[in-house]
Amino acid sequence: MTNRKLEFVYEFIYTAIERQGYAPTVQEIAAGCYLDEHMVVKVLEHLEQSRRISCNLIWPRGIRIVELDRCWQQSDQIYTFIRNYVMRRHFSPSMRDITNGCGLGLATVYKHLSELQADGRIRRRAGRARTITLPTSIAS
Repeated sequence: MTNRKLEFVYEFIYTAIERQGYAPTVQEIAAGCYLDEHMVVKVLEHLEQSRRISCNLIWPRGIRIVELDRCWQQSDQIYTFIRNYVMRRHFSPSMRDITNGCGLGLATVYKHLSELQADGRIRRRAGRARTITLPTSIAS
């Protein structure tokens, strides 16, 4: 099995998840990468052994990119921290509160806050401290 083939299938899966929001099936990978399904299964097993993906082929779309799962977990951790903080204290946390509370670096927190804002899960005003708010439909 060549590294080129592994990378091609990995990039196909990664791109499909980014575009569609869900993983491709084995059949879709086979068609998109011009491989037969048996070869795709072998490639998926190799990628799983190298811990780049997690695979549950019982489910049609049971492929997960390990890096993306970790990223989504961090976003959810930050969102949960903000929500709990606001509910307890009735004002938003500072960046330092979030970094200390989640055990993440400032750049990581900033990136995830930008993603949460783009997704509409939080609102904030640029250049002002403690301006993170939750949309009213979510906060209640």
